[in-house]
Amino acid sequence: MKKAVFIDRDGILNQLDPTRPQGIPTDIDQFKATPGIRPLLQRLRNAGLPIIVTTHQPGLSDGSLSWNMLNRMHNVLTSLKLVDDILVCPHKAEEKCPCCPPAPGLFREAGNKYELTLNYCFAVSLRWQEIAAIKTVGGIPIQIQSPKNARRNPIKTVKDFEEAVDKIISMNKQNPQ
Repeated sequence: MKKAVFIDRDGILNQLDPTRPQGIPTDIDQFKATPGIRPLLQRLRNAGLPIIVTTHQPGLSDGSLSWNMLNRMHNVLTSLKLVDDILVCPHKAEEKCPCCPPAPGLFREAGNKYELTLNYCFAVSLRWQEIAAIKTVGGIPIQIQSPKNARRNPIKTVKDFEEAVDKIISMNKQNPQ
């Protein structure tokens, strides 16, 4: 069995921008890595877990974000040398594409690309949509508490990414590869 950790980008790996709708940055000047993220990613890496970032970026469809700018933002994350891949859904939610959560397309894409056993993969998100998507493919959802998910809380939440990492490492030890 081959495992991985999927991490929803916005609000976990990078800070949300309070000046933007839903906090999603559209410019490199707005994109700030979350303080303290590197050692948490390193702990996952030390546990032998590949890290795959997933992100829904509808600004690519409506023109408020360019692929060039998105790549510049993602270079901030890849420069940490701890992220194995970044998968992007560029569509608006109303397009109902197979990669836009709650559809599980990004998880299936990664599963095929890396020959993952998805029901042993973890997904960490603030948003119910990613939680629903990983559950669709049988994966292990870990939702971080957020005002965004206060009304839709399908599972027990953890308080922050550090607690999510602790939980993943503990669960991984209970069911090693």
